[in-house]
Amino acid sequence: MGRLIVLVLLVVVAVWLVRRALRGPAEQTHLRERAEAAGQLVRCAHCGMHLPRAEAREAGGLLYCSDEHARRQHQRTQQWHHSAALFRLMNGSMRASVSSRLAK
Repeated sequence: MGRLIVLVLLVVVAVWLVRRALRGPAEQTHLRERAEAAGQLVRCAHCGMHLPRAEAREAGGLLYCSDEHARRQHQRTQQWHHSAALFRLMNGSMRASVSSRLAK
């Protein structure tokens, strides 16, 4: 019984070695490159989820997991720019009013 197990193991190893030898180095390189490209993970700029680079959406130089997140992030950026401009406007008018009161 023990000899049969050893014989089966030797046959399995021999078949594996022959198949590996028949597979050319170009095919092995191609498989390795494909695995590396598919395995490259990127992070969504909106939610932080990791996903394959091939499935990511790019908008504004950033990567997103969906078109919806790219759109939401764009809206948030626009709101922030609007708020910052409003703050600068209010801050400037307050300075002008304080300056005019101090000048009196």
